[in-house]
Amino acid sequence: MFWIGHEIDLDCSTPVIAKLAENPSLKIQCVVVNLRETFQDDWRIIYLRSLSVDVTHAYQLLKISPALTKIALGTSHLRIGGLSKSLIKICYNRLILAPVLRYLKTRVENLDLVYCFGSSQEFLSADLAVFSETVCETNKNLCAQFEQQLVPTVSLPHGPHFALSVFEEKLEDDLEDSDCHNQLVDIKIESSHFDVQSLSSKTGRCRDISGRESPVLGSTRYAPEWIRRLDSLVLPYEFPHESEPKLKVVLMLAKTKYPLTDLIKTNRLIKIFSDLPDIQLVLKAHPRDRSPIIPESANVVLADNQTSSSALIRWADLVLFTHTSIVLEAVVRDKPVGYLKYLVTSPPLHEYVQISWAINGEDELRALVSQFLIGQINRTYSIRERHELLKSIVCPTGENVLELHSRFLIEQSEIGFRRKIESKLTKFKQRAD
Repeated sequence: MFWIGHEIDLDCSTPVIAKLAENPSLKIQCVVVNLRETFQDDWRIIYLRSLSVDVTHAYQLLKISPALTKIALGTSHLRIGGLSKSLIKICYNRLILAPVLRYLKTRVENLDLVYCFGSSQEFLSADLAVFSETVCETNKNLCAQFEQQLVPTVSLPHGPHFALSVFEEKLEDDLEDSDCHNQLVDIKIESSHFDVQSLSSKTGRCRDISGRESPVLGSTRYAPEWIRRLDSLVLPYEFPHESEPKLKVVLMLAKTKYPLTDLIKTNRLIKIFSDLPDIQLVLKAHPRDRSPIIPESANVVLADNQTSSSALIRWADLVLFTHTSIVLEAVVRDKPVGYLKYLVTSPPLHEYVQISWAINGEDELRALVSQFLIGQINRTYSIRERHELLKSIVCPTGENVLELHSRFLIEQSEIGFRRKIESKLTKFKQRAD
C-alpha cells in the first residue's frame, strides 16, 4: 500500500510502482492525499490504473457525502446566472470550497484506517506500507496505526536533495528539520550519497540523524529505465507559434515563495531572449507554485501546469535552471544544461558538485547562446562529469535502480507477511492453552 502526497511524491513513486506492477502476484493499492483538481485526469494516475493498480484519493476513504468529495476534487460545477465567472469563483472558493477543504484536511490528518476500510482485516491485508518523505501529520498518524498492526513501513526517497538551498548560517537546523518524518518509518531508503544526511558518506549504506542505517538504491524519478519509458508515456511538446528557431531553450523556474533567485535579474534574462528572434524560450514554473507574470512574446511563452517537464526537456536544445532537481533528467538524456548561478541568492547543494555548467553573468549567458547558435559547441559539461554526476546522485549502485527498489520492497513485504503469520500463530496457541 502506497501513501502518496503531492505531485513530486507522485513523480518519485510512479516509476517504482510501475516496476512492481510487472509482478502479477502483487496487489498494489495507492492512496493519494494532496492532489485535488488534477486527480481525475493526471496522466500518472491514469497510467497506474492501466497497470491494474488500485488508485484512490484519501477523501474517498472518509465515507462522506459524495457531494463533498466532488467539491473537494474539483468535479462539482455551480452555475449562477447573471454573475460574472470571476465573481462566482470568488464566492464559491470562499463560501463553499475553503470550509470543505478545512474540514477534510482535519479528517485526513486524523484518519482511522479501521473505520475507513470497514475492518482491520481489509486494510491490514497489506503486508507493507510505503510513504513519501513528506512531513505531515497524516503520515505520523498512519505510521502509528500500521506499527500497531505489525505492518512494516518504508519511506521512499522524495528525490535527491540536489536543489535544496544551503542557508549557510543555519544549515544544521535545516538538515535536522528536513528529515523528521523519517523517524517514524521502519526503514528510509536513500536515493544517493548526495542526500542531505549523507553528504560525507562513501559507503553503500548511510545513517540518518537517528543513527539508523539506510539502503542507498538510487533515484527512482531519474532512473535511466524510467526516463526511457517516459518517451512513450508523455506527448511531445509543440511550441505554440510556428517558426524555425535555431535554438530551443527551456528555463526551469524556482518557487517564487522562497527567496532563492533574483526576480529582477530573471525578468531581464527573459527580456534578453525576447529580443533574439532565432531563439524560442519556454518558461516552466514549479508545479506547486502560482504561475508568474512574465512578458510573453512571439518567441517567449510560459508553459502551463499540464505541460510535462519531461516533454519540455526532450524538446529543448538547452536547459537552464537555478533551484530544481528536474535538471537531472536532462543530464540522464545528455542534454546541454546551464546553471544560472548569477540569478541565485541562496546557493543550492548542487554547487558542491564539480561540474562546468555555471553561468556567472549576462555576458556569459549571451556568449553561451551565441556559441550554440553558430554550432560552435553542443555540450556544457564533459562526458566524464556527466558519468560522475549520475554515479553519485542518480544511480550509485548501477542503472538497475527500479529493479533494486522493487526487490527491496518485495523483501520487506515478505517480512510483513511473516510477521502477521507469526502473530496469528501466537494468538492461536494462546487460545489453545
